Amino acid sequence: MGIKSLSRLNHQTKRSIAAIFVFLGGVSIVAFIYVDRSFEVSPAVNQSVSAESVEEISDAQIETESYAVYSALFNDIQTSDRFRLFPKNTKTYVIGRSTVGCGNESNKVFDDEDFNRSEDLAEGSENYAFKELQLDSEMRDGYRRAARRCRVLSERIDIPTPYVLVDEKEIETLFTDDVFDGWDSFYKKYSDSTGFISLSNVGFAPDLKRAVLYISRECGGKCGTGDFVLLEKDGALWKVHRTVNVWVS
Repeated sequence: MGIKSLSRLNHQTKRSIAAIFVFLGGVSIVAFIYVDRSFEVSPAVNQSVSAESVEEISDAQIETESYAVYSALFNDIQTSDRFRLFPKNTKTYVIGRSTVGCGNESNKVFDDEDFNRSEDLAEGSENYAFKELQLDSEMRDGYRRAARRCRVLSERIDIPTPYVLVDEKEIETLFTDDVFDGWDSFYKKYSDSTGFISLSNVGFAPDLKRAVLYISRECGGKCGTGDFVLLEKDGALWKVHRTVNVWVS
């Protein structure tokens, strides 16, 4: 998708634009909705200190589980047929360091001013995905709350394929003029990659047994795809349960 060419796309592609906005404008997620109900505070303990301790424990668990989800997602991409537009032969993944859709100015390399007028369509695409994934209202609301929060990823994604985390400003420098020339520059710099991958934060069910996130792959001026993914925890392992594609180009 080109920075300047989006407004000239046909109606079918504009449906994809609406879905792209989902990941650019409102999707990234870390759901701070889990509370360890087995943790009980004695009345004799200072309440302010105890509340901070509960929050720290919950955040630490979410942090650990989030990277376990990311790892399971990439392993599924490499071993299953669910992600047909994510090549299995990728030698190096190029991943955005900041999660997408968290309401700030990051991850707008492929953005266009028209996206700011597509909120209703974007919400419709998101609702479609949530319906297909059969998310209950509690998980939907938690996901959307978490979408406003940003995460800076670290090298904790555990996959056999090498990957690099790239700041958006670095990508922006490759796309300063023409989007197609930008992709030429991108592949010259990251010759072993098959495009630029963006991830959202991970939204969890309150019991940390289900998780939902968004992943996209941009691979050229008219090349890309985006999916919502539902994972479920089987014992100690996360497994992809279902995917919903919301745009393709």
